[in-house]
Amino acid sequence: MVPRFQRPYSWKKSHIEELWEDITNNITLEHGVFHHSEYFIGTLVLVGDDKKTNLLIVDGQQRLTTITILLSVLCRKFDSLCETRKSEAIYNNYIIGETDDGDTYFKLENESPKPFLQNEIQHIKKMDRSEASTDEEKNLQNNFDDLYSYISAENLSSTFGIEQEDKVAYVDALVAIREQVLKHLKVIYITVEEEE
Repeated sequence: MVPRFQRPYSWKKSHIEELWEDITNNITLEHGVFHHSEYFIGTLVLVGDDKKTNLLIVDGQQRLTTITILLSVLCRKFDSLCETRKSEAIYNNYIIGETDDGDTYFKLENESPKPFLQNEIQHIKKMDRSEASTDEEKNLQNNFDDLYSYISAENLSSTFGIEQEDKVAYVDALVAIREQVLKHLKVIYITVEEEE
């Protein structure tokens, strides 16, 4: 959870571009096979018992929110390509969680841009067609839109040197982006018992 005292989500296009370049620069395509290099994205500081599902984010909110946006973008893109299993796997494993009673919850919760974040970004399909009204909501929407354009067939074909019309190669490139984010972005996370 992003506590109320945290600053609003404020990443702009320059932050997104830098993260995107760091992700793609650590992926290479050789003889049709994608290779990954590890990339350290910083430290996360969380407050609470790490055996529970509810931790407060003290440091790392901007990065976690942006990664959630990118994973949501990948969900939507896989869904649009009829790669439903890939879309649902990301959604079910990384965007939402489930309690022992079968109730679902978003793994990243932020009360400030609620319900915009949930409806427009985190749901596997847009739930509501609400317009971004605050600066924070506009940043969320703009970054979602920018990341969605970054994973276009046209962009990934120039990034990795694949044929734009080759759907199989395009899906493989999207999978490589997913794998880079989920398995090769490295963080150090620290859990503390109290905010002080």
